[in-house]
Amino acid sequence: HLIPLQMERVRMSSISDHIIIAGWNDNVSMLLDQLEAETQDLAEVIIFAPITRPEGLDPRYMFVHGDFTKEDEYDKVWLKFARTIVVVADTSRNTVNSSSRDATTVLTIFTVRRVERHFASDRTRPIHICAEILDPENVEHARVAGADEVLATALVGNSLLAHTASNPGVGSILNDLLLATRNNIYTSAIPSGLIEGKLLTFKTLQEKLRKDYDVMLIGVLHGDKLNLNPDAEQPVFNADMIVYIGENKL
Repeated sequence: HLIPLQMERVRMSSISDHIIIAGWNDNVSMLLDQLEAETQDLAEVIIFAPITRPEGLDPRYMFVHGDFTKEDEYDKVWLKFARTIVVVADTSRNTVNSSSRDATTVLTIFTVRRVERHFASDRTRPIHICAEILDPENVEHARVAGADEVLATALVGNSLLAHTASNPGVGSILNDLLLATRNNIYTSAIPSGLIEGKLLTFKTLQEKLRKDYDVMLIGVLHGDKLNLNPDAEQPVFNADMIVYIGENKL
């Protein structure tokens, strides 16, 4: 059942802090399922692609027809007020080879960052851009264009398969951690009150988080440097981000 255009416009008129999915492929429905499973209070999601609304797309999700590679099209999806944009490896343009799809992804990231410059001073934080890349050689291109997170999906999938083949039992563990199940991997700022003006070590913070929040600290993000399973005496600073396993995001 399709949402009437009038209802779609009413919903769009008050939207903010939403997620935009730029592009379309057969895996977007699975992506939407995982987004919903990640949180009990999912932000509004807009799918933005140059095709008619796909049959079977859940009416809860808004769909906007438009060219996501063009700057003047982004007013349609209220980019200025969006929280995140996910750029998928698009098939709606009838491109079948990975190089063409990756080129479209990189162009889209570049376009979003160009549009963002017009209203950057009106936002409290930049738009968070996540991108899917097919060829690992194009990952750096996506980062240079302005993506915050880049996943070479085929490489990641095959790497997990290879690791599972070499380490029986690990596959089940990875499924539980990477899919939206009881426990998942999260990043957060250090909860207020834990530092208390004193220099903490990784071991001390790990023990505090386990006791007070029932999560398992597995790493620390210091600036752009990720340190997984660091030395027990590794210092942790107030501005660091923590990487942990838990039922919910702190």
